[in-house]
Amino acid sequence: YQRRVRGDCSNHTKMSSTSNDDKPVHSVPGQRERDLLAYVMSTSREGDPQNILDAYDKYARTSGNFYMNVGDDKGKILDSALKARNPKVVVEFGGYLGYSAIRIASQLPAAAHLYSIEYDPFCASIAQKILNHAKLSSKVTLIVQETKIVIPKLSSDFGVKSIDLLFIDHWKELYLPDIQLVLQNKLLKKGSVVVADNVIYPGAPDYLEFVRNHPHFTNTTHHSHLEYNPDVPDAVEISTWTLDDY
Repeated sequence: YQRRVRGDCSNHTKMSSTSNDDKPVHSVPGQRERDLLAYVMSTSREGDPQNILDAYDKYARTSGNFYMNVGDDKGKILDSALKARNPKVVVEFGGYLGYSAIRIASQLPAAAHLYSIEYDPFCASIAQKILNHAKLSSKVTLIVQETKIVIPKLSSDFGVKSIDLLFIDHWKELYLPDIQLVLQNKLLKKGSVVVADNVIYPGAPDYLEFVRNHPHFTNTTHHSHLEYNPDVPDAVEISTWTLDDY
């Protein structure tokens, strides 16, 4: 699992999600993502988000390839944050193949919307196909661009005045500069929640140091394990913004 785990979905180092070293992994760039797309589209029910998520999870656990979805176990932590915050505006850094977008969008109320930012066009094309299959396209705007370019334009280009819930799951070395850019653009309000995945493995130590020492974030660490691999410890950090105006 590379530290850069988003924005290069068709070319990053392949890794098995299981302990069975005899299972094959694809070396052809993009083939494992195409295989997952084919499996999800052929085995899941159109318009049934939970059934589609189940297909993602089953294939990720059994295919012998590593997929960087938040997964079903850590996904429950994300679910709890969504339920507690009941957000109207959700932003995601790192859409990958659409798993978390489906998980989030399927739980949003009618008037709510998700803005999912994914740098890699190949990843984004697969995510869009599966979002269409889930009948959730109307609730998700998929933005194919670098986060550092999109964040300052969220208000002007997409009408996002503030973020109720931010899910961070892209390149780990971008966690810190991107949360700083979010704050510089005053996109959080009192009660805004930031959910950061993979803060232990592969890890985002500079991000953790920043949010845990920031006077206007309160933080909770939810320990779990790497997606689809119970042998690798990981955690999700949930940070709540406490300031009214800044």
